[in-house]
Amino acid sequence: MPKHALPLYAAVVAAALIAGCQQEPATETGSTTETESTEVASAVDPAAVRQAVEDAVAGWESAALAGDAAALAALYAEDAVLQPPNAPKAVGRAAIEADVAEMFAATPFTAIDIVVDGSEVSTSGDIAWAHGSYTSTNTVNGAPYEDTGKWLSVYENYDGQWLHVADTWNSDTPLPGTEGTSNP
Repeated sequence: MPKHALPLYAAVVAAALIAGCQQEPATETGSTTETESTEVASAVDPAAVRQAVEDAVAGWESAALAGDAAALAALYAEDAVLQPPNAPKAVGRAAIEADVAEMFAATPFTAIDIVVDGSEVSTSGDIAWAHGSYTSTNTVNGAPYEDTGKWLSVYENYDGQWLHVADTWNSDTPLPGTEGTSNP
């Protein structure tokens, strides 16, 4: 090899080694290549996920109207977090069942309508989130109490079953004594 070609040869070898050591860029999931991520994303059926969310909402409504805390808690993952209004959060399916049973005993539902306003699914297809509104009638101190509000839930796909992993709802009804004031 001619002496003047040695630096050029070294540069080509170094460039080849550097290129060979480059890693594929991380994607949203952090562990798949862009091609694999595209294949997963194309396998995700947002309409099917939306239907699964709608089914979970229907299950929640049915369990609430029946006052069935066990059936409602079965819609949550073992380590789920439930954050109801005006109450402490419940962590874990057993705590959720106990808290919901207490809620059903104190203020049973006589009507409930939960509407899904929107839902999204992650590109990996294993996490979804949805939000919406609700209208409910409960019995409070022997009298009907109507409420409207909004909700936000996060779901995880456990072997084809979409379970709540985080769930919260908030009333639009002003607290007593705050009617006519605006929230900060």
